[in-house]
Amino acid sequence: LLGDDGIGIKILKIAAPTIVPSLTRVLNLCLTKKHFPRAWKIAKVSPIFKGNGSRNDKECFRPISVLPILSKLLEKLICRSMNKFLRENNILHKFQSGFRKTFSTETALVRLIDQLLFDLDKNNVSGIVFVDYKKAFDLIDHQLLLQKLEVLGIGDDYLPLFTSFLSDRKQYVNVNGCHSTTENVNFGVPQGSILGPVLFLIFINDLPTALKNSTADIYADDTTISYSDHYNISPQAISNGIQMDMNELQNWSNKNRMTLNKRKTKSMLITGKRLDKKLESLDLQIELNNTTIEQVDVFSLLGLKIDMRLTFESQRIGVLRKINVFLLLEQRILYYNSMIKQLMMYGSTVWSACS
Repeated sequence: LLGDDGIGIKILKIAAPTIVPSLTRVLNLCLTKKHFPRAWKIAKVSPIFKGNGSRNDKECFRPISVLPILSKLLEKLICRSMNKFLRENNILHKFQSGFRKTFSTETALVRLIDQLLFDLDKNNVSGIVFVDYKKAFDLIDHQLLLQKLEVLGIGDDYLPLFTSFLSDRKQYVNVNGCHSTTENVNFGVPQGSILGPVLFLIFINDLPTALKNSTADIYADDTTISYSDHYNISPQAISNGIQMDMNELQNWSNKNRMTLNKRKTKSMLITGKRLDKKLESLDLQIELNNTTIEQVDVFSLLGLKIDMRLTFESQRIGVLRKINVFLLLEQRILYYNSMIKQLMMYGSTVWSACS
């Protein structure tokens, strides 16, 4: 898909020997003047059918936002400096795992599961809330984001550039060559951009500090809140501990103008295979906006099915269903190497020790 400029990466590579000197001057001028060109802030949105449901239902389409290719060159330069600043000053919270070098979904899962297993070894059960935000990336308040950048120490060298990057953004929808009217984009980190993920990390970086009792594990917009205590303590006491932090999370969300999704937010009591029999009750009572959060026995987090006893039986069954296809021996070997192996190995650092 091409952006509003109509320039593809192949054309850019072919023309590189000729345009590099001029393009370098333009990029350096943007950095010097702390200005992001207006033409590079226009997003072309193409709705892609998800494959299920009716084509007359807008919910069955996924909007793909494409920005001008030259904007990404400038963003890469800014992003490189920004990541260096964040890394050297150790700014990002240690339990933020999204969009960071040496971090992945597996490292995030390993950290969480290791902590849960460690707590079980101490005869502690854990209450977990899997938090979901409505359109987290799309509803970021630009003024709040700029304030957070300033608090982090992004001074006059870069703050005006980020202000220019976020302001006067526009988008239009393209369907089969037909364009909608161009509309202003006043909220959210720019979809399809290089800087968007980094800016999102900065925006939510202070979320864990809002919690008093619980630990927050964050991977992009997936937030997991966990709190543990000895199994002799009733689940109601654990619920109370988490409830205090859910109230704090709600306050943080209101302050930062983000909306919690009550329907998709779930809770779980982690007991292992040993402690569930020692508990009088397995019920958690945690509320969000005066609505009890649904408690589940199995939840899919970052592609891994976690169950309350940490047997990972649901994960294994799900993997076997995907790979249980009858094929000839040569086809099986080929299929295994190209498709099955990666399915079986994903998350194995987390669940391989289960019995």
